[in-house]
Amino acid sequence: MTTAIAAEKAAEEERKRRAEAKRLADAKAAEEKAKRDAEAAEQKRRDDEARRKAEAKAEIERAEAAKRAARQAEIDAKKRADDEAAAKAKAEREKAAQDAADAKAKRDRDAIEAKEKADREAAAAAAEIKRKQDERKAQQKAADEARDAAAVATQRANRAGQDAKAKDAELSRTRTDLGAIASLRTTYDFEIVKEADVPRLYLEVSRGAISAAIRAATHDGKCNLKIDGVRIFPVTDSVVR
Repeated sequence: MTTAIAAEKAAEEERKRRAEAKRLADAKAAEEKAKRDAEAAEQKRRDDEARRKAEAKAEIERAEAAKRAARQAEIDAKKRADDEAAAKAKAEREKAAQDAADAKAKRDRDAIEAKEKADREAAAAAAEIKRKQDERKAQQKAADEARDAAAVATQRANRAGQDAKAKDAELSRTRTDLGAIASLRTTYDFEIVKEADVPRLYLEVSRGAISAAIRAATHDGKCNLKIDGVRIFPVTDSVVR
Protein backbone atom coordinates (compact mmCIF):
# COMPACT_ATOMS: atom_id res chain seq x y z
CA MET A 1 0.00 0.00 0.00
CA THR A 2 2.79 2.26 0.77
CA THR A 3 4.22 1.50 -2.58
CA ALA A 4 0.94 2.32 -4.26
CA ILE A 5 0.68 5.56 -2.36
CA ALA A 6 4.21 6.41 -3.27
CA ALA A 7 3.59 5.56 -6.86
CA GLU A 8 0.45 7.57 -6.85
CA LYS A 9 2.29 10.39 -5.20
CA ALA A 10 5.07 10.11 -7.67
CA ALA A 11 2.53 10.09 -10.47
CA GLU A 12 0.91 13.16 -8.98
CA GLU A 13 4.24 14.83 -8.71
CA GLU A 14 4.92 13.91 -12.29
CA ARG A 15 1.60 15.37 -13.37
CA LYS A 16 2.34 18.52 -11.43
CA ARG A 17 5.80 18.69 -12.93
CA ARG A 18 4.42 18.20 -16.37
CA ALA A 19 1.59 20.68 -15.74
CA GLU A 20 4.19 23.17 -14.48
CA ALA A 21 6.38 22.44 -17.39
CA LYS A 22 3.44 22.87 -19.74
CA ARG A 23 2.48 26.04 -17.90
CA LEU A 24 5.99 27.29 -18.13
CA ALA A 25 6.14 26.26 -21.76
CA ASP A 26 2.77 27.91 -22.44
CA ALA A 27 3.88 31.00 -20.53
CA LYS A 28 7.15 31.04 -22.43
CA ALA A 29 5.27 30.47 -25.65
CA ALA A 30 2.82 33.22 -24.71
CA GLU A 31 5.71 35.46 -23.76
CA GLU A 32 7.50 34.69 -26.97
CA LYS A 33 4.24 35.23 -28.88
CA ALA A 34 3.67 38.48 -27.03
CA LYS A 35 7.26 39.46 -27.78
CA ARG A 36 6.77 38.53 -31.42
CA ASP A 37 3.47 40.40 -31.48
CA ALA A 38 5.15 43.40 -29.84
CA GLU A 39 8.00 43.21 -32.28
CA ALA A 40 5.52 42.81 -35.13
CA ALA A 41 3.50 45.74 -33.78
CA GLU A 42 6.70 47.77 -33.41
CA GLN A 43 7.76 46.78 -36.88
CA LYS A 44 4.30 47.66 -38.17
CA ARG A 45 4.50 50.99 -36.31
CA ARG A 46 7.92 51.58 -37.76
CA ASP A 47 6.72 50.55 -41.19
CA ASP A 48 3.66 52.80 -40.83
CA GLU A 49 5.89 55.63 -39.62
CA ALA A 50 8.29 55.05 -42.48
CA ARG A 51 5.38 54.92 -44.92
CA ARG A 52 3.92 58.11 -43.47
CA LYS A 53 7.31 59.78 -43.67
CA ALA A 54 7.78 58.51 -47.22
CA GLU A 55 4.31 59.70 -48.16
CA ALA A 56 4.97 63.06 -46.48
CA LYS A 57 8.32 63.29 -48.22
CA ALA A 58 6.73 62.33 -51.51
CA GLU A 59 4.03 64.94 -50.91
CA ILE A 60 6.65 67.54 -50.11
CA GLU A 61 8.61 66.51 -53.20
CA ARG A 62 5.43 66.70 -55.30
CA ALA A 63 4.70 70.13 -53.82
CA GLU A 64 8.28 71.26 -54.50
CA ALA A 65 8.09 69.80 -58.00
CA ALA A 66 4.79 71.61 -58.52
CA LYS A 67 6.38 74.84 -57.27
CA ARG A 68 9.39 74.32 -59.54
CA ALA A 69 7.08 73.52 -62.44
CA ALA A 70 5.02 76.63 -61.67
CA ARG A 71 8.17 78.77 -61.45
CA GLN A 72 9.51 77.23 -64.66
CA ALA A 73 6.15 77.77 -66.34
CA GLU A 74 6.20 81.38 -65.16
CA ILE A 75 9.78 81.77 -66.42
CA ASP A 76 8.86 80.15 -69.73
CA ALA A 77 5.76 82.34 -70.04
CA LYS A 78 7.82 85.46 -69.27
CA LYS A 79 10.48 84.35 -71.77
CA ARG A 80 7.83 83.74 -74.42
CA ALA A 81 6.29 87.14 -73.68
CA ASP A 82 9.74 88.78 -73.80
CA ASP A 83 10.58 86.94 -77.03
CA GLU A 84 7.26 87.93 -78.55
CA ALA A 85 7.76 91.55 -77.43
CA ALA A 86 11.33 91.54 -78.80
CA ALA A 87 10.16 89.99 -82.08
CA LYS A 88 7.35 92.54 -82.31
CA ALA A 89 9.73 95.41 -81.53
CA LYS A 90 12.22 94.07 -84.09
CA ALA A 91 9.48 93.74 -86.69
CA GLU A 92 8.32 97.30 -85.92
CA ARG A 93 11.90 98.58 -86.18
CA GLU A 94 12.42 96.74 -89.45
CA LYS A 95 9.11 98.07 -90.75
CA ALA A 96 10.02 101.59 -89.64
CA ALA A 97 13.44 101.23 -91.29
CA GLN A 98 11.83 99.88 -94.47
CA ASP A 99 9.25 102.68 -94.42
CA ALA A 100 12.06 105.22 -93.93
CA ALA A 101 14.06 103.62 -96.76
CA ASP A 102 10.99 103.62 -99.01
CA ALA A 103 10.27 107.25 -98.11
CA LYS A 104 13.90 108.20 -98.79
CA ALA A 105 13.84 106.31 -102.09
CA LYS A 106 10.62 108.12 -103.02
CA ARG A 107 12.14 111.47 -102.02
CA ASP A 108 15.24 110.66 -104.06
CA ARG A 109 13.10 109.64 -107.06
CA ASP A 110 10.97 112.78 -106.66
CA ALA A 111 14.13 114.89 -106.34
CA ILE A 112 15.64 113.26 -109.44
CA GLU A 113 12.40 113.70 -111.37
CA ALA A 114 12.11 117.30 -110.16
CA LYS A 115 15.74 117.97 -111.12
CA GLU A 116 15.26 116.34 -114.52
CA LYS A 117 12.11 118.37 -115.02
CA ALA A 118 13.88 121.54 -113.88
CA ASP A 119 16.83 120.69 -116.15
CA ARG A 120 14.47 120.12 -119.07
CA GLU A 121 12.65 123.38 -118.34
CA ALA A 122 15.97 125.21 -117.89
CA ALA A 123 17.29 123.70 -121.14
CA ALA A 124 14.08 124.65 -122.91
CA ALA A 125 14.25 128.15 -121.42
CA ALA A 126 17.94 128.43 -122.36
CA ALA A 127 17.15 127.19 -125.87
CA GLU A 128 14.33 129.70 -126.13
CA ILE A 129 16.59 132.48 -124.82
CA LYS A 130 19.32 131.43 -127.28
CA ARG A 131 16.78 131.31 -130.09
CA LYS A 132 15.58 134.79 -129.23
CA GLN A 133 19.16 136.00 -128.86
CA ASP A 134 20.07 134.45 -132.21
CA GLU A 135 16.94 135.98 -133.69
CA ARG A 136 17.84 139.39 -132.22
CA LYS A 137 21.43 138.98 -133.42
CA ALA A 138 20.18 138.06 -136.89
CA GLN A 139 17.81 141.03 -136.85
CA GLN A 140 20.60 143.25 -135.54
CA LYS A 141 22.97 141.90 -138.19
CA ALA A 142 20.39 142.54 -140.89
CA ALA A 143 19.76 146.01 -139.51
CA ASP A 144 23.50 146.68 -139.30
CA GLU A 145 24.01 145.44 -142.82
CA ALA A 146 21.10 147.60 -143.97
CA ARG A 147 22.57 150.63 -142.18
CA ASP A 148 26.00 149.84 -143.62
CA ALA A 149 24.51 149.58 -147.10
CA ALA A 150 22.65 152.84 -146.53
CA ALA A 151 25.87 154.45 -145.29
CA VAL A 152 27.76 153.25 -148.36
CA ALA A 153 24.96 154.56 -150.58
CA THR A 154 25.05 157.83 -148.67
CA GLN A 155 28.82 158.07 -149.15
CA ARG A 156 28.42 157.45 -152.86
CA ALA A 157 25.69 160.07 -153.05
CA ASN A 158 27.86 162.47 -151.09
CA ARG A 159 30.73 161.88 -153.50
CA ALA A 160 28.42 162.49 -156.44
CA GLY A 161 27.16 165.67 -154.78
CA GLN A 162 30.70 166.79 -154.05
CA ASP A 163 31.59 166.27 -157.71
CA ALA A 164 28.58 168.32 -158.75
CA LYS A 165 29.42 171.01 -156.25
CA ALA A 166 32.99 171.06 -157.47
CA LYS A 167 31.62 171.96 -160.90
CA ASP A 168 29.46 174.66 -159.31
CA ALA A 169 32.52 175.94 -157.48
CA GLU A 170 34.41 176.13 -160.80
CA LEU A 171 31.58 178.16 -162.20
CA SER A 172 31.55 180.46 -159.15
CA ARG A 173 35.26 181.23 -159.21
CA THR A 174 36.23 184.94 -159.45
CA ARG A 175 39.58 186.67 -159.59
CA THR A 176 40.28 189.56 -157.22
CA ASP A 177 42.10 192.79 -158.05
CA LEU A 178 45.22 191.37 -156.49
CA GLY A 179 45.04 188.33 -158.72
CA ALA A 180 43.69 185.85 -156.06
CA ILE A 181 40.93 183.40 -157.03
CA ALA A 182 37.87 183.17 -154.80
CA SER A 183 35.21 180.46 -155.05
CA LEU A 184 32.23 179.20 -153.03
CA ARG A 185 32.73 176.23 -150.66
CA THR A 186 30.18 174.35 -148.53
CA THR A 187 31.25 172.00 -145.63
CA TYR A 188 29.19 169.88 -143.18
CA ASP A 189 29.44 169.14 -139.49
CA PHE A 190 27.43 166.47 -137.49
CA GLU A 191 25.86 165.66 -134.15
CA ILE A 192 24.81 162.22 -132.84
CA VAL A 193 21.08 162.10 -132.09
CA LYS A 194 20.67 158.32 -131.50
CA GLU A 195 23.84 156.32 -130.99
CA ALA A 196 22.11 152.91 -131.28
CA ASP A 197 21.17 153.66 -134.90
CA VAL A 198 24.67 154.66 -136.00
CA PRO A 199 25.98 152.09 -138.59
CA ARG A 200 28.89 149.94 -137.44
CA LEU A 201 30.95 151.45 -140.24
CA TYR A 202 31.20 154.65 -138.16
CA LEU A 203 31.67 152.94 -134.76
CA GLU A 204 35.11 152.64 -133.18
CA VAL A 205 35.93 149.73 -130.80
CA SER A 206 37.24 150.99 -127.45
CA ARG A 207 40.42 149.00 -126.85
CA GLY A 208 40.92 150.84 -123.58
CA ALA A 209 37.49 149.71 -122.27
CA ILE A 210 38.11 146.09 -123.34
CA SER A 211 41.57 146.05 -121.73
CA ALA A 212 40.16 147.48 -118.51
CA ALA A 213 37.40 144.83 -118.46
CA ILE A 214 39.99 142.05 -119.01
CA ARG A 215 42.19 143.36 -116.19
CA ALA A 216 39.19 143.53 -113.85
CA ALA A 217 38.18 139.94 -114.69
CA THR A 218 41.69 138.45 -114.34
CA HIS A 219 42.39 136.68 -111.01
CA ASP A 220 45.43 134.54 -110.23
CA GLY A 221 46.51 134.57 -113.86
CA LYS A 222 43.11 133.37 -115.17
CA CYS A 223 40.43 135.30 -117.05
CA ASN A 224 36.97 133.88 -117.81
CA LEU A 225 35.57 137.02 -119.42
CA LYS A 226 33.48 136.52 -122.60
CA ILE A 227 32.79 139.38 -125.04
CA ASP A 228 30.87 138.72 -128.24
CA GLY A 229 33.03 139.30 -131.29
CA VAL A 230 36.25 139.46 -129.25
CA ARG A 231 38.79 136.62 -128.79
CA ILE A 232 40.49 136.90 -125.43
CA PHE A 233 43.74 134.95 -125.19
CA PRO A 234 46.73 134.86 -122.79
CA VAL A 235 50.02 136.51 -123.59
CA THR A 236 53.05 135.48 -121.55
CA ASP A 237 56.07 137.73 -121.26
CA SER A 238 58.83 138.35 -118.73
CA VAL A 239 58.59 141.08 -116.12
CA VAL A 240 61.71 142.63 -114.63
CA ARG A 241 61.35 144.45 -111.33
